[in-house]
Amino acid sequence: MIHPAYAQVDIKTNYSLAGVFPDLGKLVGVILFNAYVLAGIIFFLLLLFGGFGVIMGAGGSNPEQTAKGGKTVAAALGGFLIIFLSYWIIRIIEVITGIDIFQSGV
Repeated sequence: MIHPAYAQVDIKTNYSLAGVFPDLGKLVGVILFNAYVLAGIIFFLLLLFGGFGVIMGAGGSNPEQTAKGGKTVAAALGGFLIIFLSYWIIRIIEVITGIDIFQSGV
């Protein structure tokens, strides 16, 4: 006699992504929202470490460390500018097309 397996589940109904992400716009919205949060955290850390590098280089009379810290701060600000502009480009695309990218992701 074969006993039924009580752990059987219908994968199609229980583990489908259709309930979480009913359309591609919601998936893209979630990915973009998380990418911007991650970019903000990375920006903060780069700015913090670059600032410490500038302070430590200036305090220790080490021009190479000061220059390296300055380059880190400049790279962090350049990355922030790119992320900031990409956010507004996406917002403009939302207005032009009428598709809510960020509202569907949050």
